[in-house]
Amino acid sequence: MPQPRQRKKFPFLKSRGRSPYVISLRHTEVPVSPHEPSEHAPKHEQSSPSRFFQPVTHTPPRVDFVHESGVLRDKHEPVSTGEILHSASRFKNALADTAIGDILKITRLPWIFHLLQAYIPSPRIPLLIVSQGRRLVVFVLVAFVLIAPIGVLDALGRMTEVQRLFLHGKETLAIDIRALSGALQSGQWDTASAIAARVEKKLAALEQSVDGIPVIARRVLGVIPGIRSGENLIHTAREASRAMVDTITAIATSSPQEPLLFFHHHASTLRRLSDYAHAIANDARVVAKSSFVPLSFAQAMQGSRDMIEPTLDLLNHIAHVSELLDVASGFDQPRRYLILFQNPHEMRATGGFLGSYGVLDVRNGIIESFRIPAEGSYGIKGNLSVQVASPGPLRLINERWQFQDANWWPDWKTSAMKILWFWDKSGQPTVDGVIAVNGTVLEDVMRVLGPLPLPRGGPPLAADTVLTTIERAIEQERVNENRQQPKRILGEIADVLRTRLAHLSRAEQMELTSAFSMALERREILLMSTTTQLEQHIDALNWAGGQKRDARDYLRVIHTNLGGGKSDGVMENALNHALFIQADGTAIATVTIDRTHHGTKGDSLTGHENDDYVRLYTPFGSRLIDAWGFSQPPKERSERLAKSDVVLELDRDFMQIETQRERDQRTGTDIYEEGAHTVFGNWLNTRAAERSSAGIRYVLPFRIAPEAQESGFIESLVRAVREDAIFIPYDLAVVRQPGVTGTFTSTITAPPAWEVAWRYPMTATTSPSTIQFSENFTDDLWFGAVWKK
Repeated sequence: MPQPRQRKKFPFLKSRGRSPYVISLRHTEVPVSPHEPSEHAPKHEQSSPSRFFQPVTHTPPRVDFVHESGVLRDKHEPVSTGEILHSASRFKNALADTAIGDILKITRLPWIFHLLQAYIPSPRIPLLIVSQGRRLVVFVLVAFVLIAPIGVLDALGRMTEVQRLFLHGKETLAIDIRALSGALQSGQWDTASAIAARVEKKLAALEQSVDGIPVIARRVLGVIPGIRSGENLIHTAREASRAMVDTITAIATSSPQEPLLFFHHHASTLRRLSDYAHAIANDARVVAKSSFVPLSFAQAMQGSRDMIEPTLDLLNHIAHVSELLDVASGFDQPRRYLILFQNPHEMRATGGFLGSYGVLDVRNGIIESFRIPAEGSYGIKGNLSVQVASPGPLRLINERWQFQDANWWPDWKTSAMKILWFWDKSGQPTVDGVIAVNGTVLEDVMRVLGPLPLPRGGPPLAADTVLTTIERAIEQERVNENRQQPKRILGEIADVLRTRLAHLSRAEQMELTSAFSMALERREILLMSTTTQLEQHIDALNWAGGQKRDARDYLRVIHTNLGGGKSDGVMENALNHALFIQADGTAIATVTIDRTHHGTKGDSLTGHENDDYVRLYTPFGSRLIDAWGFSQPPKERSERLAKSDVVLELDRDFMQIETQRERDQRTGTDIYEEGAHTVFGNWLNTRAAERSSAGIRYVLPFRIAPEAQESGFIESLVRAVREDAIFIPYDLAVVRQPGVTGTFTSTITAPPAWEVAWRYPMTATTSPSTIQFSENFTDDLWFGAVWKK
């Protein structure tokens, strides 16, 4: 047999050893040794190891490729380009049905390396090829060469059809999703189920088109950025639509009287829906940013992502709610909760005075008992085993700190822990959590349920008068012989509500759910649990009283009614903030508090003078400049306290939470540090039918200047718009106290050389040197501005 014609090796391979490789057939690998030379390598190569390759440690197998001359060729013998194409042509028909592993065999043949090394002059290419990504790179190159003649055109045609179907159906899908949202909000479950089924059908057709693309083509094209994500997006959307249909059907068939059982049975499905939505949004983002997909398709994906994004938070919210309710409803073990009723007509830090409470027992999603003691919160003080002094201002009405006054701090977790401390020290049973409910929630519930009659007769309970009706009834009980049970009416109202809630319609259920959701968002309901799992969900939902958005500047005004009766129910509040920025970036803030008392002099509930200890929470390190308009409590109350000989120990929690306390002798302002804030406190007293105004001026602890290290949203905005000019950012979070309503106005004055480049909200008015914001104070507020200099 004639010997094969010896060909001259490529110059690039001269004196560099033979091309190494790793045989990998269907997951079987023979590793390359970096130290031992191959016994088959020429001696001169063994003595001069390659700088780029490491020799193999096995005998290379022969390859069943037939040359034109009919001679079997050794794998390590270089071949020409013509021979490669000839070999490829022989496989093009069989390749359409071959497994992906067979292509992997071809990509590991040495002639591939020879070809690349011969026609790519850079000496760094072999380093790339023999790196960990070598097989992937070579596989993609060869696979594209080999499938082009046989299936890629068909695959691309099918992908074009997928694109056409998606672009055609995107608008109708958007319409369907909006209609689905409306049907769910209005409780039209049959309509919602039909729309969800229609969405699933459209997605199924799209998924079928994707599945019609040959598997080999999908695998090859799947390595292109964006292609695999697009395929995943379609499949995930189909699964999400199936889960949505199942969920809606379950809601439609569930009992309105047992909502907790629904969440118990479907919590995992709701979580899965949230996970699907996040996966869809992530895949859509990858496709939209990919340069390998058509522009129209990428734009459509971006539009889909924009459509999905608003629902992500909602679905994640629903998933956390379902899991929280599942755990809180006592399916794993019985649960007991302390329910606190706060009266916003007598303001305290977390929303109102703790006049009443209830104990709720739950097991397997069923309320076993709900008891509201008729004696109210004062009934606990007789069992209190400790005697600690009240916080300074609170001592004007009660020297001894007790359960009913424990919600002293605006941070709900801090106050809730102190409430539980007093609860425990009074010998009360262990509870799994504390829930504070403001009286405003009862007003919202009554708007949904309508007027309700009371067993004792008299005018029915209505939303606008329910709190006043309760207060008048309690006052009457104290005058009569039932002085020891003044809160008896609360138990009667609870019984009436329990009966009415057992007969809710679907529409009323939706309205009530919306009312409770809004109350939680506005901190009219506050939650805290001693169970770690429950507390994690509460934190994730931001139902523990935390502020909604971080900002560098911060303002929180806390009103505390100490001896002013129920006068906060008739107080009109206006909060004005002014910020003056000096040329060097130093910022001076002025906060003015205006209050108007609309009560009637002599009225037993609203005719009292409103004695308000006001606290301003500001950024840590703020420095007081001045304070005016404040007035100390009536002299006789202070003198009575001074004459008291009661000896009480200082409360350790109070001493640790409020630190560095001092008093500004000139203005009478208390200054101390609490957590991450500097607090200014003083008295603002307003008589019935009169108006009062007071203000505090202070210096912020940071400069508003371009060299300041900003973080978060403002920093991103500045980076996005940065040009040659200098941009100066500022933002302010104004945190609302639960139960307080009114107006808020902020005026920011900057140096004349600063030009307003951006502000939020966009409704803010601007002039050459000022920006003015004005909002109704019914929720937390956030303001931002960027100046160009």
